[in-house]
Amino acid sequence: MSENKILEISRDEQVFSISIEPCDRQGDGQFIRELTRANFYDSLIKTIGWNENRHQEEPKFPERYLMLFCDRNCIGFFSLRDRPHCLYLETLQLVQQFRGRGIGTALLKFVEEIASRRKKSKIQLRVFKDNPVQSLYHRTGFKLVEDEGWCLLMEKVLSISQIEKRS
Repeated sequence: MSENKILEISRDEQVFSISIEPCDRQGDGQFIRELTRANFYDSLIKTIGWNENRHQEEPKFPERYLMLFCDRNCIGFFSLRDRPHCLYLETLQLVQQFRGRGIGTALLKFVEEIASRRKKSKIQLRVFKDNPVQSLYHRTGFKLVEDEGWCLLMEKVLSISQIEKRS
């Protein structure tokens, strides 16, 4: 996935740049595992359980991951998967101190650009029911598709003009 990009984000009179770069499994794997444990361990234990062996294999598909850097420090990552009917956002994770700064909103717009370039008519994701990031997804146009018990399947349908302007 060659989606390198710099996002310029302005929020509360602060301007900062987020660099989006491909995952290097060797160099980024530990960061991915540590942040995933910090962000999802409690939710997973309460729902489907934590599998340490599976966790240690991550990122299993490094080509799906894009790493987020601010001032050369890794601040998060996200993972995308092409499905026949949509672009699936497998995960979007930020370190705690970078949440609430508009990064998630900017990243979701970037994911929309990727979906449009790939001729996908919608973006889907799953979110834990107890995850406050649901409000971000609702605010950016994602709708509930299905309550799956431990998580919610959400999607955003892209307009035809969004897809056509990327042709």
